[in-house]
Amino acid sequence: MHLITRAAAIIARPRAEWPRIAQEEPNIAAIYLGYVMPLAAIPAIASALGASIIGIELPGMGVIRMEPGQAVISGAFQYAMQLATIYVMALVLAWLAPRFGGSGDRAAAFKVVAYAWTPAWLAGVFNLMPTLSFLTLLGLYAVYLIHTGLQPVMNVPQRRALMVTALLVLIGITLSALIGALIGLIGLARV
Repeated sequence: MHLITRAAAIIARPRAEWPRIAQEEPNIAAIYLGYVMPLAAIPAIASALGASIIGIELPGMGVIRMEPGQAVISGAFQYAMQLATIYVMALVLAWLAPRFGGSGDRAAAFKVVAYAWTPAWLAGVFNLMPTLSFLTLLGLYAVYLIHTGLQPVMNVPQRRALMVTALLVLIGITLSALIGALIGLIGLARV
């Protein structure tokens, strides 16, 4: 399915789209190349451009802009972390789902995580204007998409889907905090 068609369908009609996704032949490489990689580039590019061209206005300090080289490195690192996070979260979901009565199929878990992340990547466009970056919170719709995708794609019983979603989100937040700490340590090492 075409990237734009799939993105629109998963956002607008997730309950109808997940059963279609469940029936598709799982091809992690094709999903990575044709869906995840292009969409994960949106927040990375928007952040790099926003930080280097537009900058962030700090009271009493004026507009602070990142050097273009730093912005490119930061964007590339953000992109790499997005790609790695999707894979790790899919592995976590494949491990977690059987403990709640679902399937441990890694390809199915990857489909759920990859397609559910769509709104987070699309909302990343707001990083282009740092003053609007709070609108990236619209990406939290991904939590709902994970919840609605668990039963049709991974056979998690509906009564347990909320628990799996909550645990996956908690693990995702922990993973993000660890990545943030790593980025902070790398930044301190450069000083």
